[in-house]
Amino acid sequence: MAYDEVLADRIRELVAGGLDVTERKMFGGLAFLVASNMSLAASGQSGFIVHVDPQDSCEHRVMPGDLELAAVAALRRALPDAHVHRDSPDWLKRPGRVECGPRWDFVQSVYRALTQRDLCETMPSRERRQIDAVIEREGEPPRIFEFDESQHFNAHRAVTLRLYPDDVETAFPLERWLSASETSTKKLGTTGGWGKAKPPLFPEPGGRHVQRAFRDALADLLPAVHGWAPTLRVADFEVQEWIHRPQAGASMGNLLEDRLK
Repeated sequence: MAYDEVLADRIRELVAGGLDVTERKMFGGLAFLVASNMSLAASGQSGFIVHVDPQDSCEHRVMPGDLELAAVAALRRALPDAHVHRDSPDWLKRPGRVECGPRWDFVQSVYRALTQRDLCETMPSRERRQIDAVIEREGEPPRIFEFDESQHFNAHRAVTLRLYPDDVETAFPLERWLSASETSTKKLGTTGGWGKAKPPLFPEPGGRHVQRAFRDALADLLPAVHGWAPTLRVADFEVQEWIHRPQAGASMGNLLEDRLK
């Protein structure tokens, strides 16, 4: 069985940045070698292999992106007739007044609720984003897929979800997402890593938390403006028990059954 191309692309993104990484096809999969030693691989069974020090092998260590990679791989197995890729639509990369269309005033109100400032009509050049996946199936409009890990559930996200008007269609249980955001214990005071400032739109310490909530809202609000199906979301707490098991594809299919009707 061929390795998962989307999974391989995500691994490439994770290992980019100066490491001496080479790729080698072996055993039906694609291995990533660091300094000639196999470190990561997209396996021929659509799995994700991580080589760890034997002294650490008794402890499960989840690297950044691990759950997301596994979720996208399970999505591909759950929807074998779909073309799943990571090419973000142009209207979501830097959405300003033109891209938001009739949603512009509402998008403005969301940004204002998060920052107490007005949103510029043209997004700054550095304000770009990458989505987790796009699903394309014959006879259906394309659809964004987003895998929401714990950092996506916080008080800022709760603010955006409470503002959604009744005509916003979602392919995820909105009330459950709101509840998870309202009850999250995520510390929003962190200013590095997941919480660092993201100027120019979110320049304050902790700005990444606000940026994430705003971007998630854009991915929910804009698809209908451009003829896309409602954004499909899956949360980490929904899949953690089975995402690394052989039947993950079937389990993902069961999870999505109601959301894709």
